[in-house]
Amino acid sequence: MNADGTPSDELKAWIGTLPAEGGAGLIPTNLNASDDQTDQITLTWGTVATATSYEVFRGTTSDTAAMTSVKSGISGNSHVDTVAPTGTVVNGTKYFYAVKSLGTQGISGFSNVDSGESKGAAGGATEPHRNGSTSPAVFTVPAGYSKADIFVWGAGGNGGKVEFDFFGGSGFPGGGGGASGSFLKRVDIPIVAGDTFTLLAGTGGSGDSGVTMVRPSTSTEIGKIVVAFIASMTGGQTYSRNPGVGGTPSTQSDTTDTFTVGTPDFVAGNPGTAGTEPPTGFGAGGAGGAAISDGGDSGGAGGTGGPGGNPPRPGSPGANGLTKVVFHN
Repeated sequence: MNADGTPSDELKAWIGTLPAEGGAGLIPTNLNASDDQTDQITLTWGTVATATSYEVFRGTTSDTAAMTSVKSGISGNSHVDTVAPTGTVVNGTKYFYAVKSLGTQGISGFSNVDSGESKGAAGGATEPHRNGSTSPAVFTVPAGYSKADIFVWGAGGNGGKVEFDFFGGSGFPGGGGGASGSFLKRVDIPIVAGDTFTLLAGTGGSGDSGVTMVRPSTSTEIGKIVVAFIASMTGGQTYSRNPGVGGTPSTQSDTTDTFTVGTPDFVAGNPGTAGTEPPTGFGAGGAGGAAISDGGDSGGAGGTGGPGGNPPRPGSPGANGLTKVVFHN
């Protein structure tokens, strides 16, 4: 600095060597923070091709302006935030995270914000109970736990096919890809020992994923969450000259949701993409929507659309959904 408080030429020159913040193409996407791990919160995000490192920010609200840096110089696309003595996470506290990337083009803006929470090992939480089967699995709440977190992933939609117009003079159009299943979670649901949770994963293209809670003392179903499956999308009509369109994801959970604690965290599935229509030959089927992930678990991905052909070839089926419950205090 100069004596009068203005920046010196040397300081200006040094500042000029720093990368400017911006670079929309550098912004990390799909940041995900875990909610059910013991003594740690695992963060993952999408890789930025031109990034040389990443920096993780954390706060107790979703306001990025109030977040502070917890780790910089990360070379990969993941980070584990831990409790003492190796970290400063407090079990049972919800934290909000965002990530920036640094590359030759500069420093990016913040990624999307996601929240995460760790559970204590000593009576703090059970290991997650998962069910990826279309047969129901029942889990009973043991003594010593007062809350439950539930996670529901819908099944993926089937890939479609398109009938070919024999008089159209073009190639065989491909079918559209199915959408991936949507995701919903509820945390801190009050429970008592003996309550049962029935977990069911929806069949790809034709079923619902759901969680049902029953309190034996009343023999009454006191809560239910269902995420509807994503219907298969054939796209086009019989003898169509157009390629199949991509499947559309579900935008809400079933109305039988009777859990009343907390605000549901809902993420719609990803749509499928359209098939292709070549001038001649056989078109490719559209890609299925990518599965929604949370805390290292994923739901049902959409099936790939059927390639063009005569007779028309069906698409691949969507993947099954997933359900999960964690008991904690």
